[in-house]
Amino acid sequence: MNKEKRNITYLFGAGASAETIPVVNEFPFAIERIITELNNFNYKDERNNAFDFKFQDILIVLIRELEKLKIETQNHMSIDTYAKKLYVLNHDKSTQSNNEYKEFKRVFTCLLLLFTLFRRNISKADGNSREIVDYNKRYDAFIAGLINTSKELPAQVNIVSWNYDIEFEKALYQYYKDDPSLGLKNMQYIYNFSPSDKTNELNNDYLNEFKFCKLNGNILLDYNVFNRDLKPIDNIFTDIIDQTLTYDKRLESLKNILHYYFDQKCNSELENLITFSWEKTPLIDETHRIARTIFSKSDEIVVVGYSFPFFNRIVDSLLFGSLTSENRIRRIYIQDIRDNTLQIKESVSLIVNKGMENLIKPLVNLDESSPIYIPQLL
Repeated sequence: MNKEKRNITYLFGAGASAETIPVVNEFPFAIERIITELNNFNYKDERNNAFDFKFQDILIVLIRELEKLKIETQNHMSIDTYAKKLYVLNHDKSTQSNNEYKEFKRVFTCLLLLFTLFRRNISKADGNSREIVDYNKRYDAFIAGLINTSKELPAQVNIVSWNYDIEFEKALYQYYKDDPSLGLKNMQYIYNFSPSDKTNELNNDYLNEFKFCKLNGNILLDYNVFNRDLKPIDNIFTDIIDQTLTYDKRLESLKNILHYYFDQKCNSELENLITFSWEKTPLIDETHRIARTIFSKSDEIVVVGYSFPFFNRIVDSLLFGSLTSENRIRRIYIQDIRDNTLQIKESVSLIVNKGMENLIKPLVNLDESSPIYIPQLL
């Protein structure tokens, strides 16, 4: 008798991308490193003729904003703490394109993009340092363990992520690197990413395929508030996946980011698609609904590198509240560094339905570089 395939859902947090993206407590040191790198570039009087601005002028503005952000990350518990404060302070200015909250999201997006261009060791206050590498080997091994010769990922595997980064897309794109015409937009469509142009289609129950839900949006999508169109920033994505960036290439790549920053600041039609958990937008609300449906059909959950911060508690409670006694839910695995797993187990225990606490299983003897756990799929 054939065994029935089980639905495996992954919940990714910052720890899943820790090889390639700094984690929260490293941000002040990582921002300082980025500022140092940016100060090495000088565009002199070179202009962007199409939009009539000097690259050096915009670079100076961006460096100034990053210096402010570095100070704020030192003075707050996390980026989310600072973001929530700006959101509250600017809530009555939501229609203004240049309020502090929107500016923060523009600068934060540029910072995440710059993290991918300037990989360096991060020096910390205790004198230690940690290497930030070019390529996330954990995602690479995870995808290699699941993908088939038709480049399909299993229909019974889904990913829900709190991460804004595109590290998973970078790893997935390695299977298409000989097809430069694919682009970010097409890849997100093929693999059912949300938010994307395909979000509304993912409501259909017949679409029994791999899905990837980004609960906080996507750093390389712009949203046009007037025609409600999504625009992937393909030229920056192309720069990011280039693992051989020389100084000259970085000079050009930085131009693309400066152009993006200028466009975001000056074009009132565009909005950044990073969306924190306390915000309500139709596209993100739909992404959250899809994520809840995914959870409700899960047999096993694997939590990777996620500490369940208070800011996300409402959404997390809705996700795990979808796991009812009518589900075939068998296990909730916790994969994190050894010192965190018991605390994470306690957080999960508080938001699952009564009687499910005994299903939570911390994985042992793992660290931040251990392969992402793949349960037996059959």
